[in-house]
Amino acid sequence: MRVRAIVIGLLAVLIAGSGALGQAPSPRAPVASPAWSVPRLADGRPDLQGVWENNSATPLERPRELANTPRLTESELDALRRSTLSTSRCSTRTGPPGARS
Repeated sequence: MRVRAIVIGLLAVLIAGSGALGQAPSPRAPVASPAWSVPRLADGRPDLQGVWENNSATPLERPRELANTPRLTESELDALRRSTLSTSRCSTRTGPPGARS
C-alpha cells in the first residue's frame, strides 16, 4: 500500500514536470537603462509630482452613448465640450488669474 502511494506520487511529479519541459523559453525582459532611474521623494516613494491638466474635453469615463464609437467627430466633440462646460465650474479663459476678458 505504501509503495503504491509512492509510485503514484512520483508519477504525478513526472507528469506535472513534463509540461514545463515542452515550453519555449520566455523572451528576455527589457533591461532598464542604467543612465535613468525613477525620481524618488526623501522617504523613498516615487515622485509623481508634475504638471496636471484638467482642461481637457476627454472624460475619465466614456459616455454610454459613445461606447462603440472609436473616434469622435467634430460635432460630437463640440457637444461634449459644451456639456462639460455647462456642468463644471471650469473657465475657458486664457491668461493670468484675475485678468478680465
